[in-house]
Amino acid sequence: MSLFAICSNRISPEIINSLSEHGINVIAISDCQHIPYPVASHPDMLFFNNKKGTVICEKTTYDKLSLPEIDCRILTDNFEKKELNNYPFDIRFNAALFEDFLFCREKYISPLIIQNVSAKIVDIKQGYAACSACKVNEYSFITSDISLKKAADKCGLDALLIQPGHIEIDCYDYGFIGGASALLGNKLFFFGDISKHPDYNEIAAFAHHRNVEVITLSKEKLFDYGGVFLLPAKQNITQEIHI
Repeated sequence: MSLFAICSNRISPEIINSLSEHGINVIAISDCQHIPYPVASHPDMLFFNNKKGTVICEKTTYDKLSLPEIDCRILTDNFEKKELNNYPFDIRFNAALFEDFLFCREKYISPLIIQNVSAKIVDIKQGYAACSACKVNEYSFITSDISLKKAADKCGLDALLIQPGHIEIDCYDYGFIGGASALLGNKLFFFGDISKHPDYNEIAAFAHHRNVEVITLSKEKLFDYGGVFLLPAKQNITQEIHI
């Protein structure tokens, strides 16, 4: 079985090359026309994995992908029929699953996600749960959102609270650390130079304490590209694919 990573079509060539050097096969997705342009190709806005062999994703995005045979069940759902789904209607697939807890704004999440997780629903004010949580392992994450940190504490999870900002994103004041990172195995990749973040020492220590290696993918400023989304393929992939 081979893993490949779905990423935004706006991710920089330097980052793509760095991922390739780490043996990660990249598929860049096209924009979804139903959510705002800055996040229209962000995987954390369009895909959700229930960790038990089922992936829920936005239908038009999935239909445009040319994928090898997938070793998981795919369920598709649509955004509500609006000309453009702004917050909170754009968070339909944006949920963060840690251990036995699903963090989300339950009212706006796809019913397919609720139906296909056995985890306890933790209803939080931060609708961009997946964007806001930089996963370190199944029990730990990094976030700049205080409500997500408090929810993690109540659930007995470990969450490192960092200061907001210092992460670039198109058209918005700042991006989120979850969208500027990707956990692949025991390696935590950052889209840009994480060492320039004012809380770098705390971030690195938090990861290293959990035997996770912190890796910078480029010399650029940290940028929120919506993370990456892993899919298992039944066949090996030998080259990068771009849509």
